[in-house]
Amino acid sequence: LDVQSQEETFDRPEHFDLADFWDRHAAAIRSTRKSYEAVVSAQSEVVKLLERSFGSDLTVQSDGVHITFDDIDQARSELLRWGGALRIISPEALRKTVLDFADQVLSSNRDD
Repeated sequence: LDVQSQEETFDRPEHFDLADFWDRHAAAIRSTRKSYEAVVSAQSEVVKLLERSFGSDLTVQSDGVHITFDDIDQARSELLRWGGALRIISPEALRKTVLDFADQVLSSNRDD
């Protein structure tokens, strides 16, 4: 990577608010991306960790913790990291694929 300083400068508009710009930009990106929502349940201590990990992609509702992913593959990958700390409520397809992966891990690591 070759980086060189330029003489050119940039004047930020007087009323430009970077935080506001970034929030609006991030919201626009989120609104256009594909989404796959999973609902999980977890103890309150784990929910706090989930909130830190997933940020604005997570909402706590009366029926569980809703987390938005790009697709089922990302959901499976991210949720498998939490092991038994959470339970997948829905969708059923996600529950089944996580169970299948867990069974494969157990099967390949059992002493015969």
